[in-house]
Order: sequence, then C-alpha cells, then structure tokens
Amino acid sequence: MLLRVVGLALLYLIFVGQLGWQEGAAALIGALLCCAFSLAQRRAAPQPFHFTPPPLRTVVSLLGALGRETGTVGLALLRAVTGAPAGGQVTPQPFEPGGPDARDAARRALVILGLSLAPNGFVLDDTEAQEALPLHRLVPQPVAPDRRWPL
Repeated sequence: MLLRVVGLALLYLIFVGQLGWQEGAAALIGALLCCAFSLAQRRAAPQPFHFTPPPLRTVVSLLGALGRETGTVGLALLRAVTGAPAGGQVTPQPFEPGGPDARDAARRALVILGLSLAPNGFVLDDTEAQEALPLHRLVPQPVAPDRRWPL
C-alpha cells in the first residue's frame, strides 16, 4: 500500500513538471484517494477475478478480427451513407460460462470485453447462467465455434 501511494504521488509529480509544497500535497492527497478507492472497490466487488492468459491463438484471432472487422464496418457505413439500408442483427453466440470460481469469472469478463471490443459487435447481456451470449453485430457473420473462448 505504501509503495502504491509513493508511486502514484511520484507519477503525479512527474506529470505536473514542477515541485512545490502545493504540488506535493496534491500528489499525496490524490494518491491516498486513489488507494482508498481501490480498497473500497475490492471490498465491494461481488466476485474476485483470477486472470489466466487466454490461449495464444485466441489473442492472435482477436487482433486479426479487430483489423478485419474495422474494414467490414467501414464498408457497411460507407454503403449506409450512399443510401443502402444498414441494420444490425442480434445473434446468440454459444458460450460456456463455467462455474462461480474466480478463474471462470475472469474468463467471462475477458470474453465479454473481447466480443465487445471489436467494432462490429457487442454483447447485450452478460447474465452468468446463459449458455449463449446475445451478440449485436452491424454486419452479420457466423458464430465462433469455440464455446470457451469465442473471440
């Protein structure tokens, strides 16, 4: 905790670019407030996360999809500007939510973030008990076959 306060205060002072008692006080107060917020957030969190990295093929696939879907959405928006109707659709993405433990909670969070990060789609509802995530896409595309990491 002390290391976090000192680190945040030093970071603030670096960005401010000058050193004085006012800046030192502001750095200390800001760092303490950030740490207090972090502690309060940890206590209020409904479930802790334990992150394990996704498989490398999933990360590579997500990065590839980001570029590919940017082009796809750009073309769809260009067609919409020229008068072609643009409408999205909601498709269920099969998903294995896993159990209530911290690893599965972290995996669910990463999958929902990854599916919502790409420009073509986003998850509409993240209820844990679902076996499929409702995924809105501007340009329809087939669902991912991997139920564990459907990115």
